[in-house]
Amino acid sequence: MEGVGFVGGGLALGSRPSAAAARCGRTTVSMGAESVKNRNRRVGIVDKVREQLDKSTLAFALPLEGYTVKEVSELRNVIPENSCALAVKNTLFRIAIADSTWDVAGDLTKGSNLWIFTEEADMKGTVEAIKKFNKEKKKEETNGISGGVMENTLYDGKGVEALSKLPSKQDLYQKIAIAINSVPTKVGRSINSVPTKVGRAIKLAKAEEEES
Repeated sequence: MEGVGFVGGGLALGSRPSAAAARCGRTTVSMGAESVKNRNRRVGIVDKVREQLDKSTLAFALPLEGYTVKEVSELRNVIPENSCALAVKNTLFRIAIADSTWDVAGDLTKGSNLWIFTEEADMKGTVEAIKKFNKEKKKEETNGISGGVMENTLYDGKGVEALSKLPSKQDLYQKIAIAINSVPTKVGRSINSVPTKVGRAIKLAKAEEEES
């Protein structure tokens, strides 16, 4: 990745963090000789990834290579506030997801990745923001979504995009509430029409008797 360096599994960026970046936190670690301090910081990175996964409904990866430091910073600024973008070393990411419902994401830990963590309500907005950003930067071919995980199921890039277009639980609840609220009106109309229909049936029966 041009101009972007991993620092202990976290991505060191010099620009002012956005609200989304603030959610992710900022962890920097020297990759020199192994030390107790270094190990503790690596543990902190693993904990940070797990914390994001605990908050997220969907986690997906973008190839990191091809983005500049400035572009990564800009991308972090355009995704929804409650979403998070983290560049994490594959080894640390695999440790974070081990023995969890996210462990299938291990298949995506190849090359350098920018991981996106998002809650259900922000899935659509996050994916759309990234697609728009990549289109503007002409990165659609090189930095498109490589895959993601939701409810212990691994999806490819197209699958992640399809998931983002599904209605959220909140949307479904609203539709159900609207449907329920409309029931009394429909029932009332049906009930009110009964006397009329009954009256017509009685008249028709009398007419048939008179004819016979």
